[in-house]
Amino acid sequence: MFIHIPLLLLALSNIIHAYCIHNKLEDGTSITVLQDEYRIRKSMRFRKTIDAGTYECCHYSNRDCSPKQTKDMAVFFIIQINSDEPTEFIAQCYSGGGLNIYGSQGIYKAICLSSTGYKYEVELMKS
Repeated sequence: MFIHIPLLLLALSNIIHAYCIHNKLEDGTSITVLQDEYRIRKSMRFRKTIDAGTYECCHYSNRDCSPKQTKDMAVFFIIQINSDEPTEFIAQCYSGGGLNIYGSQGIYKAICLSSTGYKYEVELMKS
């Protein structure tokens, strides 16, 4: 029982201090994520390609991830599903939480996690 507590605390500290984007696509497809923030120069924005089953994080105190350096700032992400027919979506979450992308073969959904641990589904809008 005690072995799991440090892992849980580590996971919670990552959630509280950074937004993490998890690629949970079931078909093994990678995603490319770009933070869509007009106040940040394109060269400084969070941009990562994330393999299926992995994730990337960015601390909310990093101006590349949260210009106001707060964990409750709305953040928009452009998400490209890197399949044979690439599809692009936009999703909104908050800078101190997380974003999980689920699905396969053209049927996708996004779940955000707030900095307080609240989970909610968000619409994936075609860009």
